[in-house]
This record gives sequence, C-alpha cells and structure tokens, in this order.
Amino acid sequence: MTSLPSNKDYKVLFRFNSAMSCLHSEIGLKSTLDLVNPLVIMRDNVWQILMQKKTEERCDRSGLDLFSNKEKYEGYANDFREFIGYYKTEIAGKYGRKITNRTKAEVSKIYEDYLKFMCFYELTEYPYHDHPYHMMLKTSDAILKKNLTDLGKLKVEGRKVLNGYVFKHGILANVFQCLSEKFSLDGRYCYNLYSDELLALFDGKKVSDEIIEKRKMCYAAANTDGNFQIFSYEDSLKIADDFLKIPSVDSVKGLVANKGKVKGKVVIALC
Repeated sequence: MTSLPSNKDYKVLFRFNSAMSCLHSEIGLKSTLDLVNPLVIMRDNVWQILMQKKTEERCDRSGLDLFSNKEKYEGYANDFREFIGYYKTEIAGKYGRKITNRTKAEVSKIYEDYLKFMCFYELTEYPYHDHPYHMMLKTSDAILKKNLTDLGKLKVEGRKVLNGYVFKHGILANVFQCLSEKFSLDGRYCYNLYSDELLALFDGKKVSDEIIEKRKMCYAAANTDGNFQIFSYEDSLKIADDFLKIPSVDSVKGLVANKGKVKGKVVIALC
C-alpha cells in the first residue's frame, strides 16, 4: 500500500480561498511545476498547491540555468510571446465567449494549448526566479538583470492570458458550460472532471454523481516523479486533515492593539 503525502515533506506554493476546477489543478500539476513533485488539495473552497521540500534545489538550478543564459532565455521568451500572440488571434476570439457544440478534438486541443501556456507561465513564478534574483543581487550579473527585468514584463502579459482562461466567463468556464449543455449535465458537473474524464463524455462515459458531489467538497491530486495520481475521496480527506489542520493550544500570546478584556473563541489559521 502506497503511503499518502505527509505535511512535513511539503511547503505551500500558492493558496486561494476559492474552489478551482479539477482540470485547472491537473494542468498545474503537469506544467513545469512537475519538477517539484507538486500536490494539490481542495477542501471547503480552499485550494492550495504545494511542493516537496527536497525538490526546491531543482527549481533553483533550473531557473538559474535559464535566466543566466542569454540564448536560452531569448528562446523561451520568444516562444512564450509567440504563444501569447496565438492566444490573442486564435484562442480568445474563438473560445473567450459562450461556445456551443464543440467536438472531442477541439476540447483536446484547448487542453493541450492551456497546458502549453502553463508550461511557459509557471517559469515566471517565484520558485524559478527567486534564486536567480538573489544571485543577481550578489553578483550584479548583467545577463541575469536583463533577463529577470524582461521576465517581469512577460509575467504581466502572461497573467492576462491566465485570467482569460480561469476567470468567470473565461475559456475553461465556457468549455464546461458547453459540455454541460451538450451532454445534459448539471452546471457544475464538468468543473469536477479531469481531462480524461471530460474527453470520455464524448464516448458516452460518465463519472458518477456521487464522486462529483464528493469532489465538490474535497479532492487531492499529485504529480510525483512524472506519475500523475488522483486520490480517492477518503484519501483526499485524510490528506486535507493532515495539511489543513489547526493546532490545538491552551493560550495565544501576541501584541495588544487595544487594552482591555475580550471573551470569545480563538481560531489560528495557518498560512
């Protein structure tokens, strides 16, 4: 029996007080963040993605290798900007509004394009550029400074594309709505499907309503050394209990903002 991920082995990368679709979580796990053996947990509309602590140096090395090399960075930046142009001309206009009656091949292409985008975009996140940034401060390296400055601009451009995919009425939401109407499903049903399950709808295969309802409350998935794993609802609850638990304490110490006596319940939230 394979052991479940343990809280002591991970650190939080990003956390949002909002439910994220299973498809978005899958893409995040399979993008360039796969280098850090990422884990996604969603429970009670709190979503977070974590990295294995032992993999942190992988990002340090990979980021420094990219951002300290003029030719490698230019290749990456040019390819990313080319994709952003493709998104604006080909994707946004076609799928950035209500869509109807799309084919399996089209949905598969939307998935592939979004995964490709995230592989570019995740390199603009701090796990990859934090170490190079500190090396730039230490060495005053001109190539690092130039590339990281441009990366900041590229991240702003990329964020607009990301918003176009994940915001309300964005591309993913439009795809989910299209499939819900095409296959006569509940409006939130497709939000709780992974890519293979979405594509299987075209073959007449459907995930049970019981599983969907459970995923609305809690789900977890991981990508460990290239092995993408979806945890059962029961295991997802165990993982969430471990990672999202609030410690029990008898007292809390801190600075007093206003003198006086207050009675009430105290909850310590871990960030």
